[in-house]
Amino acid sequence: MTTPPQSWFPLRTERLLLRDFQLDDFEAVHAYGSDPEVARYMEWGPNTPDDTRAFLTRALASQAIWPRLDFGLAIESRSLGMVIGSIRLHLRDGRTGPPRSATACAATTGARASHMKRHAPCWRSPSRPLACTA
Repeated sequence: MTTPPQSWFPLRTERLLLRDFQLDDFEAVHAYGSDPEVARYMEWGPNTPDDTRAFLTRALASQAIWPRLDFGLAIESRSLGMVIGSIRLHLRDGRTGPPRSATACAATTGARASHMKRHAPCWRSPSRPLACTA
């Protein structure tokens, strides 16, 4: 096992912060995870409180794994200062297919959930930790 490089997260945009989940995200995660409209096109949910606790436990445990190929990240609204959804990125080792991602956002944000999607091959280089070809 190698030492992980400096974290790629959080990632900031004008409106959003993509970051690792924290234990105190439970209420916000459960709010969107238990919403039937959010879970409608997902492979999970609507979640019970136990489902949400299990999800957060898995998300926190995955943050300690290196090399890290699965990234479950909280989507935080910078204007609201709260978690409004999640994005999941699965990098692959090159033998199991291209990377995939999924997003789920609170219905009140106007965003929609999306199921797993395949993406163009990604690669790493010293100057750019993650690069994707279109």
